[in-house]
Amino acid sequence: MSLLKRIGARSLRDADRLITTFGSSRLAKHNRLGFVQSIRNKFTSTGSTRVVRHNRPSRVKKFSRKIAYLTSVRLISQRTIWFLQNCRDQIALAGSKWAVRLHFIERSRNMRRKIALAASTMMLGGGVLVVAQADESFSKFTRRAYIGIGGGATMLEPRTPNDSLTVSSNSSSGFHIVGGYDFSSRLSAELYYADLGSADIAFLGSDIGDIKYQVFGLSAIGYLYNSRTGFQARSQGSGMGTREGFSVFSRVGLGGINAESDLDYKVNNRTHLALGLGAEYGFRNGFAVRGEYRALDTDQHYGSVSLVKRFGKVKTVVIPAAVAALPAAVSTPEVNAVPELEQPEVVENTPQATNFTGVPTVNFAFDKSDISAAAANKLDEVAVVLGSSNTNIMLEGHTDWIASESYNQQLSIDRAESVRRYLEDRGIDRARMSVRGYGETRPIAVNDTAEGRASNRRVDIRVR
Repeated sequence: MSLLKRIGARSLRDADRLITTFGSSRLAKHNRLGFVQSIRNKFTSTGSTRVVRHNRPSRVKKFSRKIAYLTSVRLISQRTIWFLQNCRDQIALAGSKWAVRLHFIERSRNMRRKIALAASTMMLGGGVLVVAQADESFSKFTRRAYIGIGGGATMLEPRTPNDSLTVSSNSSSGFHIVGGYDFSSRLSAELYYADLGSADIAFLGSDIGDIKYQVFGLSAIGYLYNSRTGFQARSQGSGMGTREGFSVFSRVGLGGINAESDLDYKVNNRTHLALGLGAEYGFRNGFAVRGEYRALDTDQHYGSVSLVKRFGKVKTVVIPAAVAALPAAVSTPEVNAVPELEQPEVVENTPQATNFTGVPTVNFAFDKSDISAAAANKLDEVAVVLGSSNTNIMLEGHTDWIASESYNQQLSIDRAESVRRYLEDRGIDRARMSVRGYGETRPIAVNDTAEGRASNRRVDIRVR
């Protein structure tokens, strides 16, 4: 009986277990789904030991990658900041890449320009010296020192770094002083100082200050033309030699620049090349009036009018008696009597009527306008006779037929000018004397012989 009870109880438990385990088809299906879901949840939430083992290194790698990423971002940021700072410094120094290129191109151009201008200056100076030396081989030049002062209008064009800063006013006024020395009939050297005024600077249209300019330097002045001499300078008595009359000159020089301003500025070039062209009118008393335009480098222009005073007196050259006594073939006779002409009608009791039996004449050496010793003696006699009278005197210059007509025409004027200057030094009023040159057009003897040519190289003194 007890055995049966045990078997029955076991069967009931097995049935209950079977029903509990599998249930009906619907229950079994739901159970299977729940089983699968539980397995999936386990793998999803915690995973197997293998999955966990693989997940842990993955998290470490992700964390390491994040650290590496942050480190890379920091390094990139630092390098970017350094690069930007470097670019900013480069831009501040030379601008952008194009500006840097233009900067070097401009520097190269400036260097080439300076070399070319320096070479041109040397060539021009050398040419002037050669011409001056050639001129001095014909006559003795009186060297004189001079000073000058003047003023005028200036144009100043300083460069600005950007469009915000502009030059609101580039015109101003200035003044200058000079000190110079005449080395030859064509060449003078001059020291100068000039205050060129100021250029006004504006920021976004509003004036914020100005820049003042001062320049100084040394320049050579070459005289190119004279109204009395033309383009030649063969006589110390000529206009170019005495700096009298209207002259045209050019200037080449080097100097320094000084600037003053309350603004932040920089002088790019402390030196400048001075180029100029001007005109001068000289008076007999050593004074002269000048008008000149000067370009000082590329940003300074100066147009001026000035007064110049030369010191000393132009000396009249007398050839020594030993030279005057040379044979005619070398240095032809200086004084020759000319055929007597009919005596002009003069007022009774005048000195000319009792002392001159003809037209006084002085002669000159070949291609010279200097007063020789014999000619000086003759002119001294003329000065004594004419000094106390009020008559007018005509000085007529002549030449032989050697050289061109234009050259002889100017040479005849130079000879007459020398005689006028000599008589003026002896007390005869310059206003009483007139000068005329006839060149080779009025010979008094044939030019085929040395004696004839010597007679034709003369100045006739006519009293009117």
